[in-house]
Amino acid sequence: MSKRIRKMSGGLKGKLAVALIAVALLSIAFCLVIWMFFKKYNSEKEYLTRITELENLLSQKTEYETDNTIKEEKETIKVEKVRETEYGFISLASNISEGDYVDIRIRYIDGSDYITASHKKIIAIDRERGSVIIPVTEEELLLLDSAEHDKILYTGTKVYLTKYYNSDENISIVNYSPSLNIKNLIKTNPNINEISIVINDSERDGLEEKLLSYNEEYTRDEVEVTEDYNGPVSGLPEEYGGSIWD
Repeated sequence: MSKRIRKMSGGLKGKLAVALIAVALLSIAFCLVIWMFFKKYNSEKEYLTRITELENLLSQKTEYETDNTIKEEKETIKVEKVRETEYGFISLASNISEGDYVDIRIRYIDGSDYITASHKKIIAIDRERGSVIIPVTEEELLLLDSAEHDKILYTGTKVYLTKYYNSDENISIVNYSPSLNIKNLIKTNPNINEISIVINDSERDGLEEKLLSYNEEYTRDEVEVTEDYNGPVSGLPEEYGGSIWD
């Protein structure tokens, strides 16, 4: 009987030992799982924190570079000045008044027509003197100088104004090609920040060649008066002075 009890007691001790070992192993496994979970969680947290820091750093760097770029651009880009200038070679239509917005155009004897200055506000008009005051940039001033020279050089050329019906309607694009000298001045003028016109040498050359041919035809058609020319006799008696051509 005692042997049987001892045998049962030994069996319980063995099972208890196995159970304790199993519990210990489960505890270790559980602890290992918890440790791995927290390690992964901390790693992800550190990763997200690092990403946030990098994003903030990049954002600050971008803002700094943008601010510096804007600052540098403001320092390097000069505002092109506009000056009020009076012109007396531009034809003034009756419908043009102070405060109107106009295009300044040039029309040659062959019918070709170009815009020399676009969307300019009329500051003042003096119809007795035939002059108009408008604000112009340095580039526009040179283009109008070229247009004035063209008017003098090529017979039949007219520089005139066209009025905008509404001041905010589509603004015209300048397409006038100035003389070679004016082109060179525009390219080298330090007061012009950015050239807005399209410099087209071939177009200007073709225009000048055509206009010169018109001038030659006009000159040939004029009546030439020589020193040997005798005017018609008036038929007046001598006591009244004789010929009116004397």
